[in-house]
Amino acid sequence: MKANVQPFWWVGLTVILALFYAATGVMTGRSIAIVAILGAVLIGSALALRMRSKLAASALLVLGALPLGILTWWSLVTPILATLTIICGVLAIRTAGKTSDPRLHDFARRPNYNKT
Repeated sequence: MKANVQPFWWVGLTVILALFYAATGVMTGRSIAIVAILGAVLIGSALALRMRSKLAASALLVLGALPLGILTWWSLVTPILATLTIICGVLAIRTAGKTSDPRLHDFARRPNYNKT
């Protein structure tokens, strides 16, 4: 039985991109740092909320990712980082609640009669 771990990849990639946001905030040390660190927190909150409300999670994701990309539009890295964060985050939110394989859940619900 082969499990599908693809939904978890999008969550992991989005977390890594949020960590890049936080690292950008720590390295700049200016007013942009507050926006970057707050953006990382909002992206993490969006991932935590994705199972309850996809609409609220999407709004938090966009509110977390866009301001840094807009404030530092002259840079090449931060707008690309914002774009990648939105793409990976939307895919993570979209795959929320999808199971790996329905047969795996049937197996987990079946009583095990071979226990000693």
